[in-house]
Amino acid sequence: MLIANAWHARSDAASSLVVTAGIAGSLLGFRFLDPVAAVIVGFMILRMGAVFSWDALRELMDEGLSDQEVAAIRDTVRATPGVIGLHELRTRRMAHKVLIDAHVQVDGHISVSEGHRVAEDVRGRVLRDHDDVLDMLVHVDPEDDLTATVPAEMPSREDLLVHLRSLLGDESLEFEKIQLHYLGQRVEAEVFLPASVALDSELSGRLQRRLADRLPGDPYLRAVSLHCTIAPR
Repeated sequence: MLIANAWHARSDAASSLVVTAGIAGSLLGFRFLDPVAAVIVGFMILRMGAVFSWDALRELMDEGLSDQEVAAIRDTVRATPGVIGLHELRTRRMAHKVLIDAHVQVDGHISVSEGHRVAEDVRGRVLRDHDDVLDMLVHVDPEDDLTATVPAEMPSREDLLVHLRSLLGDESLEFEKIQLHYLGQRVEAEVFLPASVALDSELSGRLQRRLADRLPGDPYLRAVSLHCTIAPR
């Protein structure tokens, strides 16, 4: 609104000068200057209206940044430690500022908190290095979801825990913690067992042998790693 009012005042001053020149020329006998001045003033008004209308339409259409600006943002994101891929980067203007959302690929085996930390680093770097960026939404992916998708029939976490216990042959086995990595078409599981299981060489050996026999060809699990949890007293 301030810019529009400023151009309004500027156009009034400029049109006054043009009209003055046209009237003066007409009084001096150059009558053609009067209609020429009217044409010039009309052109100025039409041009100003067209420029402001086009700027408004660009915002309404969510216009994105130029290729050079997008390339600079891509370089900033890819230079962030922990980022191994970038896709679906979208930009749009809003009130002379820019909103961004992007899918950032990280190592599929890191924790949720570490992935969140990488996303915050990406957002902070973009906001710091690009003054016109108002905000950025970062979606963290363990792999490029444009080419790799999790099948719809992949079981839930609860069903996978039941399946894993049956694979180990011990329904009563307690897990300290389990991390599931949905990567590609199958799942990699990291199982953390109590220290008592690790100290029982017979039990731990039996679990490893069962995994070695039953894991190949499993429809859901690609790999299972057993770990021991030592909790300080």
